[in-house]
Amino acid sequence: MGTWKKGFVLFIVLMLVFDVSMLGVNVSASQEGRQLNMADEDASKYTKELFAFLQDVSGSQVLFGQQHATDEGLTITNPAPRTGSTQSEVFNAVGDYPAVFGWDTNSLDGREKPGIAGNVEQSIKNTAQSMKVAHDLGGIITLSMHPDNFVTGGPYGDTTGNVVKEILPGGSKHAEFNAWLDNIAALAHELKDENGEPIPMIFRPFHEQTGSWFWWGASTTSPEQYKAIFRYTVEYLRDVKGVNNILYGFSPGAGPAGDVNRYLETYPGDDYVDIFGIDNYDNKDNAGSEAWLSGMVKDLAMISRLAEQKEKVAAFTEYGYSATGINRQGNTLDWYTRVLDAIAADEDARKISYMLTWANFGWPNNMYVPYRDIHNELGGDHELLPDFEAFHADDYTAFRDEIKGKIYNTGKEYTVSPHEPFMYVISPITGSTVTSETVTIQAKVANDEHARVTFRVDGSSLEEEMVFNDDTLYYTGSFTPDAAVNGGAVDVIVAYYSSGEKVQEETIRLFVKIPEMSLLTLTFDDDINGIKSNGTWPEDGVTSEIDHAIVDGDGKLMFSVQGMSPTETWQELKLELTELADVNIDAVKKMKFDALIPAGSEEGSVQGIVQLPPDWETKYGMNETTKSIKDLETVTVNGSDYKRLEVTVSIDNQGGATGIALSLVGSQLDLLEPVYIDNIELLNSFEAPPADSFLVDDFEGYFGDDTLLHRNYSSNGDPITLSLTSEFKNNGEFGLKYDYSIGSMGYAGRQTSLGPVDWSGANAFEFWMKHGQLEGNHLTVQIRIGDVSFEKNLELMDAHEGVVTIPFSEFAPAAWENKAWCYH
Repeated sequence: MGTWKKGFVLFIVLMLVFDVSMLGVNVSASQEGRQLNMADEDASKYTKELFAFLQDVSGSQVLFGQQHATDEGLTITNPAPRTGSTQSEVFNAVGDYPAVFGWDTNSLDGREKPGIAGNVEQSIKNTAQSMKVAHDLGGIITLSMHPDNFVTGGPYGDTTGNVVKEILPGGSKHAEFNAWLDNIAALAHELKDENGEPIPMIFRPFHEQTGSWFWWGASTTSPEQYKAIFRYTVEYLRDVKGVNNILYGFSPGAGPAGDVNRYLETYPGDDYVDIFGIDNYDNKDNAGSEAWLSGMVKDLAMISRLAEQKEKVAAFTEYGYSATGINRQGNTLDWYTRVLDAIAADEDARKISYMLTWANFGWPNNMYVPYRDIHNELGGDHELLPDFEAFHADDYTAFRDEIKGKIYNTGKEYTVSPHEPFMYVISPITGSTVTSETVTIQAKVANDEHARVTFRVDGSSLEEEMVFNDDTLYYTGSFTPDAAVNGGAVDVIVAYYSSGEKVQEETIRLFVKIPEMSLLTLTFDDDINGIKSNGTWPEDGVTSEIDHAIVDGDGKLMFSVQGMSPTETWQELKLELTELADVNIDAVKKMKFDALIPAGSEEGSVQGIVQLPPDWETKYGMNETTKSIKDLETVTVNGSDYKRLEVTVSIDNQGGATGIALSLVGSQLDLLEPVYIDNIELLNSFEAPPADSFLVDDFEGYFGDDTLLHRNYSSNGDPITLSLTSEFKNNGEFGLKYDYSIGSMGYAGRQTSLGPVDWSGANAFEFWMKHGQLEGNHLTVQIRIGDVSFEKNLELMDAHEGVVTIPFSEFAPAAWENKAWCYH
């Protein structure tokens, strides 16, 4: 057997599959002066009119849209970057433009037309110019996003680096994210018509988050993190940058058909969303199947009902023949009208306002609209063109000609419903892992300038006031977790008060994994309080005392010894800490201290030892901290040579100690000069197990918390619940329990991202599994390397308990990949 190529980002997916068939908003009429439930209370005139128009068209017609409609296509001939282009593959095909024109932030970043590589400023201007032309043509503008990974610098499909955590306030890449948002703000401000009126655009941030192919996806971003970054993005553009000509679209990927709970799991709230969207692509191998159509209709009906309930807009924000577009030949020849008829036939699904397909970047995998061979260069019209013409001619579809002049300057007056005050914690998000002693909490209170915000640690009645920061517009507070919870979890309750009354509170659960927490530090800068001498060993003929001393301007504990033989092999100087009333002794896992030792003998050695009375027998650090005197650094102290020793003693503290003692133990030391002790520190520590690139998951690192487990695995397919079980396992404390129900999707799976790992030394995938007889079911193990998914199916007909080993040579590219692969 061969080995896997190394250095790729890997995903592991476990899916239980059962073959089943899938089963299969209207707003009130436009009224003069009506209130609109929009994300921006200060929305511009045109933006309000566009929102109202999209509501009013609901149910009567669906607008057709395409990404890069005027700057990508096989029949478009003007030279790149096609700034302000009026050519269109759709126009060439049916004699009309799409009603909705889509662009992406890749254009602003110079990676897509009409952007210019390496010139963001010009790319923004070019994109604005193309959008203005689309507006002048009578179309509606949308902007999607595919930014690079802010942590690694890789593309948007690079899911490593915990990116959302790092771009949120307090994260290491927050400033870079703000700078990127500034480009979107600059574009929005650039969009003005000839009268100076801001032209609106629909912005769709962080789409398809329910999948795991983007760095903001479900396997790397918790629902709370997603809500926070979506809210932050809207607030930054709307409130900080003063952008008031954006409608905000929320567009998860398709999942279990019509599953509203899954859809809303990452919903940031009514104050941040204008458009309920969904992205759903058909399967090229079986396009137009009843199963896909039924699921699509259920999803569209679900978002239309949500839009009606919340007085928003519903849209099919991305759709297509397949994720990789249409075939050159062999397509389902009535696919466009088959999709349209299915939508139109459902009283709820037909209320979507628009449906947008992707760009005609080119063959082999990026064509979403058929072409007319107007230049006689393509060997004839595409075989799907007649059906697309029928789609265009249908009374239910609307292209540019049918909406031009009907959206803006209608003479109708609109106001925006005021937003109610509410609070949310922006960092740290519940489920976060804490790795430093100081935890900074940031909370946002929207729509209440006179709020009071506090926090307290669960179990304590002491509320700490959080301070409003005029620069960030957040309330901020900080605390240090108790050492007793290191390696466990702590709940923090953040409360929002208005006019003296508690309005809201939010509990955030933090998992604490701090490498070292300081419980007590004695620096002896001014005195030696908090410590006493317990003498020496041997005692006979030896006298000793401790005192405070200043050495080169630094206070230290001075241990003076007389009568200690330089040939003695156990020379113990004993100290005991005396002021531990405020220290949780049971939480002490480590002690550190520094020592300066007379350099009279180069043959001796020295070590540090810690004891936990009343147990005076166990000596922590014995023989583990021993250092040879000749190997230590030499320093000069008051004209004499000394050896500098830094001691770290790990303590297997089982609890019940009443005190803490330490000893400096020498062998054959010349102690004619004093020994100096400094910087005694008691620490609690958490030591993570060593990284194992071959380990996918042993389920031991979740503190027994199912919530943390759930956040590490994104969902695919039908409903599935993961939980930790101490009953069913191969070893350790926990195994994984996998509760699923097969429904309309035909499979239920969970997926996790491993980041870049090296599996070049492995040749098989192995795990323990127990199950009963599951006739008709099979388990699919999927491994994604780079952009290719490999699968192995295991039949579950016979009950099984034991280790399963799958050689890598038995994995094959997933049937839907359509990619050649050489295994080596």
